[in-house]
Amino acid sequence: MKTLIIYGGEDLSTEAGVSIKSGEALLQAVPEANGFLLTKNNLEQLLDIAVQYDIVIPALHGNFGEDGKLQALLEEKGISFIGSGSIASALCWDKAKYKQAIANLGYTTPDSKLITNTAELPESGVIKPIGSGSSIDMIIAKPGKTFNPEQVQTLLDKYQTLLWEEYIQGIEITVGILGTTPLPVVEIIPPDNSWFDYQHKYDGTTQELVPAQNIPQKIQEEAQRIALAIHNQLGCKDISRTDMIVKGDAIYVLETNTMPGLTPESLYPKALATANRSIQELIR
Repeated sequence: MKTLIIYGGEDLSTEAGVSIKSGEALLQAVPEANGFLLTKNNLEQLLDIAVQYDIVIPALHGNFGEDGKLQALLEEKGISFIGSGSIASALCWDKAKYKQAIANLGYTTPDSKLITNTAELPESGVIKPIGSGSSIDMIIAKPGKTFNPEQVQTLLDKYQTLLWEEYIQGIEITVGILGTTPLPVVEIIPPDNSWFDYQHKYDGTTQELVPAQNIPQKIQEEAQRIALAIHNQLGCKDISRTDMIVKGDAIYVLETNTMPGLTPESLYPKALATANRSIQELIR
């Protein structure tokens, strides 16, 4: 089967660097596949090349890759690809619409509201762009701390609208899905007095325990059930990873990634390895 891996996204996505690492990992795992290093300049060539392949793997992260735009182009051409379609991708990418969908389905998620000016800003909590990944441009003010209005205004100038969320003090976890199977729970422990921001996702300073060690087995199983249910209910396909916070017996759903990172530092491959599964199996 002729397989094409699309990765990169220079000048299209803020996460092109992560996508390049994911693409390189996939090409190493599946040497018979061909790669297409996407940039804004060669975007028009992509579909003409992709139609020559049996299956495409859109290993793009961030906007254009995870927001459903690339998936819509592939769907229009009738090109088969791994991962969620355009509708599910767009829903999971838009954090405000995703949270509303999750709440409507009955899952617990931190309280939130949209922010369009600093006057609407609560004293503490989490500020993030509505559409973004890898914790880019995310600000946390824990209870007892306050946001810097100038810092928030800079983000408002960039995005116009931001999402505020209640800060939940708990244990951060993530659960990947392979096909129809939940993978082991990953427990995320950032360095002291820090959080799981872009730097700590990729610099090796965060402890990532697979399977989780500080969460009861019953809670882990419930987190796996929730991740798989959300994957199915939102129409995701093949691969996803849902991030959550555990506080006592409560599980707060944060977001679902429809194309999680596949770099050597990424969480999804570590969960795969712990389950004795592989990227090759994902592609099969």
